[in-house]
Amino acid sequence: AYGQERIAIASTELTPIAMTGSADNRINVVFMQEAYGINKSQFLSDAKMLTENLFDYLPFKNYRSYFNSVSAWVNFKDAKLAFVDTLQKDDLVNQVVGMHFPKPKSVAVVLINSSRLGSGGGPEGSLIGGVNMFGDYVLRTDEEWKKVFLHEFGHGFGWLGEEYDGPWTGRYGPDDGITFPNVTAETRRDKIRWKRWIESDTPIPTPNDPAYKDVIGLFLGAGGQSSGCYRPSYQCMMRNTAYPFCAVCREILVRKIYQIVTSIDSAWVNVGETVTTFNVNLLKPEPNTLAVSWQIDGKEVASGVNSLQVFESSLSYGKHTVKVVVRDTTSFVRDDPQKLLVKTMEWPVVNSPKPDFNRDGAVNMADFFLFADA
Repeated sequence: AYGQERIAIASTELTPIAMTGSADNRINVVFMQEAYGINKSQFLSDAKMLTENLFDYLPFKNYRSYFNSVSAWVNFKDAKLAFVDTLQKDDLVNQVVGMHFPKPKSVAVVLINSSRLGSGGGPEGSLIGGVNMFGDYVLRTDEEWKKVFLHEFGHGFGWLGEEYDGPWTGRYGPDDGITFPNVTAETRRDKIRWKRWIESDTPIPTPNDPAYKDVIGLFLGAGGQSSGCYRPSYQCMMRNTAYPFCAVCREILVRKIYQIVTSIDSAWVNVGETVTTFNVNLLKPEPNTLAVSWQIDGKEVASGVNSLQVFESSLSYGKHTVKVVVRDTTSFVRDDPQKLLVKTMEWPVVNSPKPDFNRDGAVNMADFFLFADA
């Protein structure tokens, strides 16, 4: 267990939905129930449906192997207690996720069985350093729910801002210190957060016209504001759930994935008498966009493989460094200032001469003797 159970939770029943590997190197999506009564089967069915729906959309479709999904049916000690209708909802979600999953690698999703369509997503915050997401007043029988879930996942997982316009009281405006990566008040081309996606012939600001529906630009109207706030695309999941995530939002989501998960899932070394083999097990997107480079002392000696054999005879005597560099070359990302899509591992190696003390050209017992310092 990753944490200690507190008094509010009587028990939690975990059911794996889509498990691809260790919770320590996966994004663990944990579904919890609200207002389902005793209908566990319906809750599990809904969680499975939303899991499959998540991986129908880019970029998550390509990075399915980077995620685990599990349902957590929560039994409270107080039958009247609920996630949403309490001031302690963040703490309750903390308890459930923290008992079973590593703190910075979990996305909590509360599914609410309600007849009213609505939702709410939260940013990184009080939930164990992970993501706090609540689906408030979500109609589970409505097809629109699947799209609403994706929109809220964009908020809760990727910290994407709203791309609606307004006016909408209570939303963020140009004077609020906009920090959402897909919303800006900046109109200078070279200062726009997503400038690498904007072609030189795209006008800035970009007209809100269908003629520009396939380009990334600077479109007025975002954050619930009709003036002063701009978004990257004419349409996007964060503006209208009838559309997929735009290129800029896809990039942000992929970078977020690599903030949590590393492409090198495990590594190990096999030491032989005259050869040492260095191995890595990789988390591969589908299609695979990982480029692998093996280096010895900074010089590439192999590429595109998961292991490297280093023969003793190939190294000079002394200290060396074996390094593997794994880079995700996905077209989804043009801007990676933190090098999140690059993972390296290295091993120090020392190649020492064998002790042929008697200089007969062979290393054997004749080269060794006992010496007692009386």
